[in-house]
Amino acid sequence: MAHGVIVTVEDGFAELDFTDPRLRATSLGVLLEIGGPESIDVDTGGTRRTYRVPEGNAREAGLLDE
Repeated sequence: MAHGVIVTVEDGFAELDFTDPRLRATSLGVLLEIGGPESIDVDTGGTRRTYRVPEGNAREAGLLDE
């Protein structure tokens, strides 16, 4: 898992919580290239925004350990 990102995988989706805000824009840009905007769900209910993406997209973006 990338340092500065907490990733939780469940039911084929990865929930991304960026603890280092500098990584958010770059990582989301890569995820947009991989799956487009419809592949990213944003949750604004907590203290920080979290993002839910397909697990394969998160893996391809380098956000998950092999």
